Amino acid sequence: MITGQNTEVRHEERTFHVQTEDKGRSNPFVESLIYLGGQVLASARTSYAEMLADGHGEVEIAALMDRQHRTMIAAIQRGRFDEEVAALQARRHASEVGPSEVAPPPPSPVAQTDLSLDDLVLDYLQLREKGETLVLSMQDVPLAPGTESELVLRAVSSHDEVPIAKAGIDVKLICATEGPQSLGSGVTDAAGAARIQIRIPDTIQGAAALIVTASSAIGKAELKVLLA
Repeated sequence: MITGQNTEVRHEERTFHVQTEDKGRSNPFVESLIYLGGQVLASARTSYAEMLADGHGEVEIAALMDRQHRTMIAAIQRGRFDEEVAALQARRHASEVGPSEVAPPPPSPVAQTDLSLDDLVLDYLQLREKGETLVLSMQDVPLAPGTESELVLRAVSSHDEVPIAKAGIDVKLICATEGPQSLGSGVTDAAGAARIQIRIPDTIQGAAALIVTASSAIGKAELKVLLA
């Protein structure tokens, strides 16, 4: 189990407490909670079971925790939970009204807002300036006709490198003598990563390249990799 993170965040003259922790490999989730005055306002839980299955370890899980923790902090600073705060204040005010005063019916209790990291990141990105774009990267790997390779890709936002989950990835081969060929596809996980197995045909003649495209809620990105 990886050591958690705790941060005090000031917003609109209030102090929020953000807590993010690893629930352990027997329950592979990263959980973030936002508190205000002891009340849980929101939570986000992200499974990393798929990351474990793909062979990722503590370094990648710790990176996921850090990104989720920073995203929650950014959401507070951008007013994502202002409505929950207003509802909590109304509830507390109603409970403090004296018996001689005529009080309106108390509002419903503040419900904990349970957010997936995907939802939270999308909210966060929608609040960013219009210059937000998708950035796609790939680890270097030898590519040549007649070989099999695993492409290791990562999709992030252009601001703060927030991971983009559920981005669709497509890999195509183009060459001078044939039309485009589809070699594989996949979807990024909670860490913005995708691993795609491809086999490059040995019948290629002339110049050729891989075209890797990613599509997400914040746009598209493309990589062009020339074959050796």
